[in-house]
Amino acid sequence: MGNSGGKGSLSYLVETEMINDSGVNCMVVSEDSNYLALGGEDGTACLWNTKTDKVEQTFKSHKSYITCIVIADDYVLTGSADDKIMKWDMATGECVLTYSGHKSTINKIIFTGEYLITASYDKTSRWWQFITGECLRTFVGHIRSVTSIVFLPSDTIRNDDEQEEEEDDFDIKESNVESDKFITSSIDGTAKCWRLDSANCINTYDGHGGQAVCCLATDAAKEFLYTGGYDSKINSWDIVKGTLLQTFKGHSAAVLNLQVVNKFLYSTSADHTARCWISEFGDCTRIYKGAAHSVNAIRLCEGILYTGSGDGYVRAYESKGGTLKRLFTGHERGVTDIEFANNKLYSVSNDGTLRQWDLTDLMKTYQSKTKPEQGKISNVATVNPLVMETSIDMEGDDGTLKDDGNSENDSGDDSSGLGSSRLGSSVSRTSNRSTVIQVDGRNNDEGDVESDNDNVDEEPDNEVSEEEDNVESDEEEEVEEENDNADDSTDNDEAGSSDNDITDI
Repeated sequence: MGNSGGKGSLSYLVETEMINDSGVNCMVVSEDSNYLALGGEDGTACLWNTKTDKVEQTFKSHKSYITCIVIADDYVLTGSADDKIMKWDMATGECVLTYSGHKSTINKIIFTGEYLITASYDKTSRWWQFITGECLRTFVGHIRSVTSIVFLPSDTIRNDDEQEEEEDDFDIKESNVESDKFITSSIDGTAKCWRLDSANCINTYDGHGGQAVCCLATDAAKEFLYTGGYDSKINSWDIVKGTLLQTFKGHSAAVLNLQVVNKFLYSTSADHTARCWISEFGDCTRIYKGAAHSVNAIRLCEGILYTGSGDGYVRAYESKGGTLKRLFTGHERGVTDIEFANNKLYSVSNDGTLRQWDLTDLMKTYQSKTKPEQGKISNVATVNPLVMETSIDMEGDDGTLKDDGNSENDSGDDSSGLGSSRLGSSVSRTSNRSTVIQVDGRNNDEGDVESDNDNVDEEPDNEVSEEEDNVESDEEEEVEEENDNADDSTDNDEAGSSDNDITDI
């Protein structure tokens, strides 16, 4: 699959390490970039030291697969399909605390500094004391699985009287439970805003026609919410008023990831593409093509947009021009996540490996042409398709969504019926458990992947979709005005080239 790549396909590979024979589902990097925490399909997690390039700790105690992972101070937090959240000491590798209370799979963990907020397939979210593990409050209101969370600390939330004030620093500080809020997304087709101090639902954002909300993002000022749905649409909302502002149309399948940088919104989809939008107006300015499967992961770094796909490839695009700059090949199954640390790109996959890629030449090449993009990355919360496994039954690639609405059946016992057959599935976001798109086995995608590689090596597709042509011609001046920080006049020549031209391969 991924190892049948183009010219010099492995020339940028620094190291390959087998982490988990059953597959790696999730990954997170520490704030100092010295550690990666990885969660596995067999219920184990590990701590990877990015300086020594070795596994420093292995965490074993969960009775089912790990769905989410967080580094919080000197601890690693893991959420699992066994209904538990576990807190691990990074120095000793011991489990020091178990947070018990949820009745089904843990879908998301947010660490606020003093507290945890978690989402579960049991239709609830919970607020926990980080040190003691006490459950302080349970939030009930969704009628299907709660898939994801974004936290709105009080020092970043503005009311209408503050709209004209100067921009502040929006870093998360200690929680003020009297005014802190958070937003949840659900398979029931809604997102909801909650107060921590009262468990009251303040707003319900309902705009996806009853289809699952797959991912969430906010702008840095926490004024606007973006929801990505299984209906292929992205909606923008006024967080305080709860009103729908814009609907972004263009994707043709489920929206899997959202990320806001400055005045741009980046999205990935099961339609095999990523897109760039003007976040205020909903205009699509770029389409990033080439993947032969769902685009599961997205990261923006130094003007380069990196994507990880279910076809086993990591791709690097010029974020402004859309040109595919580099194809990283080597994974034998779907890429589940990507992260950056110490000038290296890390990717994990259902093939069980962690791969390190050297980005030095790529970054130098780009920086010599244009300024790096500046600005804060927004608060984002993407849904891991693991969390939708037992509630969504995909029927091929036709976009059909079926919700059995039976959370009681998911207790980490594989009641979905996937069983060992899931190990033969090429996946979407994170693991062989993905249900956003279900293709039977690596061999089923082989033809598409080989065809994709042929285009890379010999004849790049020089055609840009009519929609992208229209966007480029109609919106170019507006894009330049809207993104003073991210755009640079030296890119004008590159913007006119084919979006599927491939360089540096």
